[in-house]
Amino acid sequence: MTLAELLANAQQYQMFLDKTQEQFDAPVWQSFLTEKYVSSLTWKSLGGSVREVAAGTIKDFSAEKPIKSRPNLSQATGDIPSIADQWQMTPRQLRDMLDIAQTAGIIGGGETAMLLDYLFPEIRKAALSPQKRIDWLLLQSLSEGQIVVDTTSNPDGVVWTVQWDITPTHVAVAWTVGGTTATPLTDFRTIMTTRRGKGLPTAAILMNQNTWDKMVCSTQLAGVFGIRVPKANGGEMTVSAVNFITKDLVNTYLSSIGIPPIVIIDVPIRIEGSKGTTTSVQGFADNRVAFVPSLTDLGEMQWTYANEQRVPDKKKTYGTINNVLIAQYLEKANFYTEYEFNAFPVLNSVNEISLLHTDSTS
Repeated sequence: MTLAELLANAQQYQMFLDKTQEQFDAPVWQSFLTEKYVSSLTWKSLGGSVREVAAGTIKDFSAEKPIKSRPNLSQATGDIPSIADQWQMTPRQLRDMLDIAQTAGIIGGGETAMLLDYLFPEIRKAALSPQKRIDWLLLQSLSEGQIVVDTTSNPDGVVWTVQWDITPTHVAVAWTVGGTTATPLTDFRTIMTTRRGKGLPTAAILMNQNTWDKMVCSTQLAGVFGIRVPKANGGEMTVSAVNFITKDLVNTYLSSIGIPPIVIIDVPIRIEGSKGTTTSVQGFADNRVAFVPSLTDLGEMQWTYANEQRVPDKKKTYGTINNVLIAQYLEKANFYTEYEFNAFPVLNSVNEISLLHTDSTS
């Protein structure tokens, strides 16, 4: 199959994309959100403490059933952002690809494999770039309680902010690298007491690796893993029972005192600058801890169609990977790859999420 033959047949092109999709990892957001198609360019979030059910009313057999009021739901709305980029293959790069295609055909090689090698980098970027941005939007929401899109995180696009209504709690003593006076167990108990008082379920405590590294420096946490040994002349001494404090070890202890397990969200995401250079940032922000009611049902990833899916450009060949519209085409000796994904990760459990800021006490 030649490049021209591939682009001339939409069905073959989609099969080609399906083959490349097999090599992609699932995006992070799929672990936390359900996917929902919407017809408009507006996302909607309904937040309310409705996960827990109150006990029923005991009434006299002959009395009327009491009428209960529904809990108030807070609604947030906004515009679904359009996530899109384009890559251009230079005439020289296109010529090199065509030359190799012709050589492969002469010696009986597989043009399909060659096309995959040459087109895969662009297709991979087109398929995964929007998913990485959705991951970033979700993890910013969970760790910061807001999304701030600025010229640093989105240098070639728009600037906008989404504020989720989550009031953070601050630690008693700031967590720092090498710091021993922090009191993470006290901080956890403070939030858990508040959540239990509100009847909120807690499935897990989320943080990134950098925040974990600061937490395990504390003497309070290390102290619970010591062994007290009696001295011959009276008194006792504490010795370390382990060389390293692991997540499994900590979670076993937390479970014994009624605190949910820690889940480390270690998701570095690369942000591309306007000059093509990339910088790696933590999707889940440093010095932030989130207490969540579930690990699988925090909201919806709402998406809608791209205009070109309804009004296609005749010069382009289209296909989709995970609902991302991908197009490739030849024009004036240049080869283009582009994508469009109109989507936004919506938190419906805002009222059930608690945030802890570990870098400040107020």
